Amino acid sequence: ELGNREFRTAGLVAEHLRSLGFDEVRTGVAHTGVVGVLRGGKPGGVVALRADMDGLPVTEQVELPFASRARALWNGEEVGVMHACGHD
Repeated sequence: ELGNREFRTAGLVAEHLRSLGFDEVRTGVAHTGVVGVLRGGKPGGVVALRADMDGLPVTEQVELPFASRARALWNGEEVGVMHACGHD
């Protein structure tokens, strides 16, 4: 799903965090973000993990089983959607 439209993905992430027993799961953070809080049993430091889940209006051009086949409207045009960040 394109950025700020990841409603299905955010729902899947939230559902999975709840199934793992997270102490708190917040949705709708900055529109489609999800925050999961897992409290440890001992005092100490805090660890934060961040993950991207948005797609870009780019058509994936590889023939692999996990290649994105998603399509969406972007600027009035149907485009391919894939997670294509340079750090991946």
